[in-house]
Amino acid sequence: MILISDCFAKVWITHATSSWTSVQLKGWWDESCAEAWRQYQESDSSSEKWCNLRCITKHAKRKYFEEKIKHILSQNKRLWDLMSWVCAPKLDSSEAIVFKGKPCLTTEDIRNAFQETFNSAQLQPIYLGCLGQALAPKSKREWAPFSILEI
Repeated sequence: MILISDCFAKVWITHATSSWTSVQLKGWWDESCAEAWRQYQESDSSSEKWCNLRCITKHAKRKYFEEKIKHILSQNKRLWDLMSWVCAPKLDSSEAIVFKGKPCLTTEDIRNAFQETFNSAQLQPIYLGCLGQALAPKSKREWAPFSILEI
């Protein structure tokens, strides 16, 4: 018999990747950036090596994002997918709610939709026998006397 925990463990081992946090943990960071960083650290922070590092990282970023743009253009063939301001606008919450195939455009429609959805069993009979003795009346208990400090 296979346990669900064994299934989870197998999937975890198959798909989990170890990662570490670093300043250089970017998609565009490549070996040339790492080499420029090493040279900058070894040079005791010289301005020439800093300019070289900035130049190399700038070129690496440009190369990386140009490849991303080419991929999006070749995959979707739509340039405007790169621009968030031309995407379809988000619907108002009242326009997004559809109940029984009809959009809820008024407050009354929304109220009725929620009422019918969440209070659908409101008038249904209740069988309390399944609770057993949990709701049986309990005997009354006496109060413990209060001390002067509690008052």
